Amino acid sequence: MTQVPEPQRTAGAGATILVVEDDPRVVELLHIALGAHGFRVVSANNGDDAWKVLLDEQPDLAVLDVRLPRRSGLDLVDGIRREPGFQQLPVILVSALAETESRIAGLARGADDYLAKPFSPKELVARVRRLLARGEETKALVRRQAELVAEVERSREDLRRLNRELRKELWVKEAFLSLSQELASARRVEDVAATFLYTLVNHLGVPGAALLVPDGAGRLAAVPTPAYTPAEIARITVAEDSELVRLVAGLGRPVRREELERFPELEQELRPLVAAGIALCVPLVTRGRVVGLACALEKLAGGSFPQAELEIAQSLASAGATALDNTRLHRHAEEMYLRALAALVPAVEALDPAAGERARGTAALAASLAKELGFEERAVDAVRADALARAVAPLDAPTGTWTSHEGAALEGEILAVAEAYFTFLEGEGPGRAAPDALHRFFEEARPGRGYDRQVTQALDDLMRRGEATLKAS
Repeated sequence: MTQVPEPQRTAGAGATILVVEDDPRVVELLHIALGAHGFRVVSANNGDDAWKVLLDEQPDLAVLDVRLPRRSGLDLVDGIRREPGFQQLPVILVSALAETESRIAGLARGADDYLAKPFSPKELVARVRRLLARGEETKALVRRQAELVAEVERSREDLRRLNRELRKELWVKEAFLSLSQELASARRVEDVAATFLYTLVNHLGVPGAALLVPDGAGRLAAVPTPAYTPAEIARITVAEDSELVRLVAGLGRPVRREELERFPELEQELRPLVAAGIALCVPLVTRGRVVGLACALEKLAGGSFPQAELEIAQSLASAGATALDNTRLHRHAEEMYLRALAALVPAVEALDPAAGERARGTAALAASLAKELGFEERAVDAVRADALARAVAPLDAPTGTWTSHEGAALEGEILAVAEAYFTFLEGEGPGRAAPDALHRFFEEARPGRGYDRQVTQALDDLMRRGEATLKAS
């Protein structure tokens, strides 16, 4: 059986052609001629109707007579070229005027071709096909240009995204380095918790978090940090030997709540965490020991924690764990130091009772001053230890044998002046020189020494009370 080949599709076949002509005979002729070649023909007999048909039919090509009622063909060309949707529409002008000026005027307005009447329908069809073929090429080029523009825009967006990610990565590294430096110098668990939680809360975008540390009674309890730890999670405690702690520590990474809920044996332990809105648990592990457990609330914007944020939390936990372990070592060193001092004073008293008594008195006075300045109990102990160490040290021993990062211990100059002042108040000092020395010390203090207004006011209050006491006596 012989297969009959399909007829080859001609350029523009099936395209819609708009014919605008006020002569009905010409319109009928063009309907027949163009229709015979597979074109769909729509028509209008004046300029105003032509514009309406143009908007309604969206033709692929327009054949316009120059002289039309109401609106000329040249005016229609002007309107077509100004309309964004029709700027690429092929236009053929037809006119009985064959003068060069008329042809130039039509082409100058934006027409693509010009035919003078009378014309051959075959010639018109040929020109229509040529313009439609060129129009298809133009449309293809426009589409390709749009694709290239979209591709360039996607590439730009990828570059912007990579730039944002790079900036974020650099910012995270700088923040982590800064955090590590701050944590490395922290000596108190409260300082470590505040610095760690501030960074964790900001990186994860959560309304709050708690840092649970061993409380000495076999449980992990929240460190008091009201700025970052809401009351509903500040009361959370977890047994150090609980399944939850063992599981999270064994994984050694931040664990989402939904992951923990897959373990039926954790149901009882998870209830208080779920009730408080905890969405993430971050273990702080160092030297194979759990030194803390960070619990973060659900994100402010909702949703889960992406992998990038979990990696940041794990890095923060590593730095926080080291800092917490350092506070334990520092606290142990403090206790050893205080025990050594406590053992030293009786030995000094045995050799020189007056020196031992003076050491105890100096330490008591320094602790009293620290309390007046509003130091907490541990800071007062540090001041007492520092004063005791200075009092029993040889005269040529270097000062600053004991200082604490949070500024708990006073420097040697303040202790010396305060000791002289308290001695003066007891009637054993060199007259009124002590108060003047106290004023002179602050007046001559080098800039940047860090003696804030609170310290100055507290010492001034002590002076005024002491002078009142002397006047009364």
